[in-house]
Amino acid sequence: MKSIKVVLAKKNNSRDISRIVKVLDTENYFFSNVKDIDKYIQKKQCYAAIQENKVIGAMVLRPEDQSYEIHSLSSKKRGAGRALIDAAVQKCAEDNIPKLWCWSLVRYNAKGFYEKMGFKESFLLKKQWYGEDCYFFGREVGKAKTIYFITGASGVGKTTLTARLKKKYANRAWSFLHFDSIGVPSVAEMKKEFGSPSGWQEAKTYEWIDKLINEHSDEKVFLEGQVNLQFIHNGFQKHDFKNYKIILIDCGKEEMAYRLTHKRGQPELLTDDMKNWLKFLRNQAKALEVPVVDTSNLSEEEALKEFEKVVGL
Repeated sequence: MKSIKVVLAKKNNSRDISRIVKVLDTENYFFSNVKDIDKYIQKKQCYAAIQENKVIGAMVLRPEDQSYEIHSLSSKKRGAGRALIDAAVQKCAEDNIPKLWCWSLVRYNAKGFYEKMGFKESFLLKKQWYGEDCYFFGREVGKAKTIYFITGASGVGKTTLTARLKKKYANRAWSFLHFDSIGVPSVAEMKKEFGSPSGWQEAKTYEWIDKLINEHSDEKVFLEGQVNLQFIHNGFQKHDFKNYKIILIDCGKEEMAYRLTHKRGQPELLTDDMKNWLKFLRNQAKALEVPVVDTSNLSEEEALKEFEKVVGL
């Protein structure tokens, strides 16, 4: 699926938004009124979900007594509704607003969607909206979602660190994911479909970041894998998502050789390309000012504590 970006709507989006929200119109109220949409755009309360430079969803988010009300939300492509809800939750978290809520007419048949989006407060009101039955949906909002991208060469301790994090914070509703869980094709397959191994890595990095932003609602999401740091930055910038942290896990060349050969029993990974990759990532981290956790002389517990210190856990 192509990435979806949620932005504040502009005046030239008005008519596209009007066409999208027209499905919400009733005999007594017209959400598609362009003058009203322009008013919300001017107040910076109207958001557009954009995919391939086209508006595929829209939402009006209004402040209301220490809460935000979703005044209207409609989409015409899969994933846009979730992206808009995620943007609303992010806005609440950034502004320290604890509650997100909306009304939804029974005729919209949206109960399943809002429940799936984490709106645990739900009740039906008879003859509430111009004599029509409607639901009230409410969701408590915690802190803004933070995504942690843990990268590094083979043997530096990424997977071990992630496993220890998952074990220590098992009682938290956090996600711990592994880049290679999608499967890693052969070099020949990478070249055939993506032009090069680097092309495959870049494409899959963008796919992962799209999933992290649009499909994971936990307060903290951790992903570990061997990834070019610039690809990570570019992926988040495509979504205009700022609440992320990249952490490079590193170690000395000799320590990497020892771990791959003796601890993991995978001496075949200790190639000149891997040694160069280790150096490349280290230089990238310096250039991009990415924090580094050097595990060369650290135990697993010490590496965990150093990581927690670096990222502020």
